[in-house]
Amino acid sequence: MTITGDALTDDENEATSQHGGDDWLRGLEGRARAHLAERLAPTSRRKLATVMRHLRRLQRRLLGRRRLFRVPRRAGDMTVLLHNEWSLILFAEYLAMRKGRGRKGRIAIDTVAEYVSMAKQELSVQFGFALAGVPHRLPQVIKAMRRERPRQQRQQRRGIRRAHLREARRRRPELTASTANGRRPSADEANRWAAATSAWAAVARGGEVATPRADLRRWTGRSRPTRADLSFHVRGRERYVCLMLSPIKRTNGELGEKVPILIAEGDGGGDDAYAALDTMVRVDPCPARDAATTPLFREGGRPLTTESLRRYAKRLWRAAGQRGRVAGHSFRIGGITDLADQGASQALLQAKGRWASDVFRIYTRMTRRAQLAASRAMQRRGGRDMEELFPSFTQGR
Repeated sequence: MTITGDALTDDENEATSQHGGDDWLRGLEGRARAHLAERLAPTSRRKLATVMRHLRRLQRRLLGRRRLFRVPRRAGDMTVLLHNEWSLILFAEYLAMRKGRGRKGRIAIDTVAEYVSMAKQELSVQFGFALAGVPHRLPQVIKAMRRERPRQQRQQRRGIRRAHLREARRRRPELTASTANGRRPSADEANRWAAATSAWAAVARGGEVATPRADLRRWTGRSRPTRADLSFHVRGRERYVCLMLSPIKRTNGELGEKVPILIAEGDGGGDDAYAALDTMVRVDPCPARDAATTPLFREGGRPLTTESLRRYAKRLWRAAGQRGRVAGHSFRIGGITDLADQGASQALLQAKGRWASDVFRIYTRMTRRAQLAASRAMQRRGGRDMEELFPSFTQGR
């Protein structure tokens, strides 16, 4: 049979196979396997490893009692598909009974549903067929679990705002790398303070200015900011710093290009990230030849970790006289809240936080000024509504 277009005929394929075509086919299959291996975003690999570890534990518990998954002998073998779907249901029940790592309670049902979905996708790719077809019972079991165990309340996480940074600097100057009274801060103090104020000014995630301890061995200047990503500029009478920030959110499994963040010089107070960065490079200098391989923020000569940034955020929070839970993300929450309180548009808030959606709404905290402004606006005289003017009109029709 001859295939139309530029494809080869069967005879030509046979000739190609006899003259090195086998190597070409192996190369083609190798590329296909490589792409198959990258089917999930790299950010999911750690989570997928957790899922498969739970699945292996369940398999060991069921050893000799039930075969977890079966391969159908023919397409659409309902007996096998139903067997595999029931195994996924057992996996969901098994997960729901287990305690979450590092938590007091059990694994959240949303997490259970995500783990089961990842296991189903992973095994379907490995086996080469839809593991459980289109499951009908599994979604109902997940819904029943959610009704039995309502969504767990998210822990409160406060935002570290401009006022908190300035108050912490006033109360605890030694904690905030202050140079008042001729004091010279240590390199670690200067790095931590610069990281905190930069995270607030850039509305950055904790993982964008620091490095998780688990990733220290794989640290590279491509995925994390370095001293080469920091530059100081003068425009007329204005001075500012440019910080090339590494986004930790991935697109199609790939890290995006570093994003330029411009931070203007302030008044030298607790919210002045420009002054904090200037102090850092003077107290902890880096040779130009090593800038591209030196972490932007470091502690003890190594990259500043997100765990250390989280502890530092808690110290700043207490120094400001505040109570409540804070973390590395609190600088991002506080920064976007301060920007919103100044009347920034939704487009600016979304762009500043580098959000692809309107998720910034859950980060922005309502302020007293915004509440009072809304109240004053409601007290002003307004126009008549359209339904009053046009009785046949219904809003949203």
